[in-house]
Amino acid sequence: MHNQHQSQTNTKTNVPGCSNPDLLETSSKVKTIRFFADPGHGWARVKKSELAKLGIAELISVFSYERGEFAYLEEDCDLSIYLNALRAKGMAYKFNGTTCANRSSRIRGYCSYKA
Repeated sequence: MHNQHQSQTNTKTNVPGCSNPDLLETSSKVKTIRFFADPGHGWARVKKSELAKLGIAELISVFSYERGEFAYLEEDCDLSIYLNALRAKGMAYKFNGTTCANRSSRIRGYCSYKA
């Protein structure tokens, strides 16, 4: 899945005829989500306070990570929870990403997420 997000880096939203909800703009302000990936997995960096404001902090699994004020949401399930919460609030978003092509990401060494 991280290749999908990587391909969306710096992609304009509200693309005519696009059926991908990750690219559809629903408001005038577009949130940029920082996405990190290594050869095996990917994570979106989100402020933990935002997860609480959206009411989803308790839904995020231990397969995501945290460091400081940020949670690093794993791409398979937790990122979908976050994106669905943004969509429910009518918030638009796009991804800006980084990939470590030949090594594991340092994110794997962060603490597991705990709400």
